[in-house]
Amino acid sequence: MYSASIEITEGCAWNLCTFCWLYKDPRAQFFRKRSRTDIFKDLERIKSSLSFATNFFLGGSSAISSETKVLCDVLQFINQNFPHPQHISSYARASDILEKKNDELIKLHDYGLQTIYMGIETGSASLLKMCKKGITPEEIINASKKVMHMGFKLSVNVILGLGGKKFSKEHIIETTRILNSIKPHMIRFRTLHILPNSPLYLDMLLGIFKELRPREVLKEEYSILKELRVTSDVFNDHLSNYTNFCGSLPEEKNEMLSILENIINNPHKMLSRKDLTVEFLER
Repeated sequence: MYSASIEITEGCAWNLCTFCWLYKDPRAQFFRKRSRTDIFKDLERIKSSLSFATNFFLGGSSAISSETKVLCDVLQFINQNFPHPQHISSYARASDILEKKNDELIKLHDYGLQTIYMGIETGSASLLKMCKKGITPEEIINASKKVMHMGFKLSVNVILGLGGKKFSKEHIIETTRILNSIKPHMIRFRTLHILPNSPLYLDMLLGIFKELRPREVLKEEYSILKELRVTSDVFNDHLSNYTNFCGSLPEEKNEMLSILENIINNPHKMLSRKDLTVEFLER
């Protein structure tokens, strides 16, 4: 399978999340919805150089916030100019979804958009506020259910370690609660790594935020996974994670829990990332 990304927006319309480092460079701070002309220039280039592409991603932090007519034109171009489009997806903030009318979302689905990726990060209201996510758990739930009701597949991201040491228990309990409420098609675990250009970095240096140790992150994921009562595909395959595995709930829950348990108890036997050391895991 070959994938192509079409940038629909540039920068981030929100850009206040304390854990995020992506758009903190001054050159990337300004958000804009790209013009139809610029987007279609890119589409023509993709058509000439990657005509065999089968998977398409509407790129940008807030692609769904663009005008529905422009998005539908993009989707129509993909379906008319690529012989075998198999999957079209996009990222969306919960606020983007809530601002779209139902008939707009239905239209996007009818034109071929299949999957929405949404970063929920945590189910804790206090953590969402502290990390300046700009959304509440109730709004996340409403947006998620709206997406699925309109026929889309929903994939949500959870950030392990987001509560640090102080709020780890709350992060576990509330994230489990929100996932069991939403029941998304896919759950993707990511691990918090604090980079110097993220606002959270200063809090870490000042001792306000105490980062979880690797084993604590794995235990956090184990606790969430253990209490999930959903029918979802789980992806723990990101570079940020301390191990890689995927599976389906509920059928493969025990297998995934076993993988985590083995690493927690025997890190020297289960190092799946070559850049990690036993000393790092045990620190």
